[in-house]
Amino acid sequence: MEELDIYTDKFQYIGKCEKGECHKKGYWHKVITVLVINPKTKKVYYQRKYPKNAEINDENSLLDFTVGGHIQAGETEEDSVREIKEELLEDVNLRDLVFLGIRQTAATVNQDYIANEFQYVYLYPCNKNLEDFSVNGDEIGRLVEVDLQDALDLFYKEKEDILAREKYLLNNKYIIEEKRISLKNFMICYQIIDEFFKRMLIAAKRYCDGEDPKYIMW
Repeated sequence: MEELDIYTDKFQYIGKCEKGECHKKGYWHKVITVLVINPKTKKVYYQRKYPKNAEINDENSLLDFTVGGHIQAGETEEDSVREIKEELLEDVNLRDLVFLGIRQTAATVNQDYIANEFQYVYLYPCNKNLEDFSVNGDEIGRLVEVDLQDALDLFYKEKEDILAREKYLLNNKYIIEEKRISLKNFMICYQIIDEFFKRMLIAAKRYCDGEDPKYIMW
């Protein structure tokens, strides 16, 4: 049984709760969100999200940040980077990441799933290309690589679509495909209100342009 630490909306600790019950009752809890970037090539990486009843390599599912997951009860921020190992099979320490702050967000997905979250937000600078990454097919169906400037142009609506490369496992072999993607391919919840996708791309650009990371926030 997976338990989460739960909080008030003022970030005051309450106790622990089973994850499903936590979402059903709308308790505030902590999650981790990571955008992987390659500062040398100025590429950014997303993962495709899948409906539970979809095939793991369904190309019509929506794009999310590279890594994301719940911070379990008793875990520290250092512990939470296990999500990167689980999804990308990367051994990473917290010091390898660039902390961009905590985002407080509330969303009702359905009557039994209320996502009231404190998101610990990070960049993970990594000098790897798409070919170099491994993908845990049980966690990520497709890893998607796009050019940073192209992604910014897309979210600023200066381009209608951009070129992407997608990597996935099929019959125990990695496949890489090229395709064009548009805003409709990204999760809508991160495109509205605070424009989280766009803000993270701006943070990534500032990092790649050599700004001091301590002054960069999401």
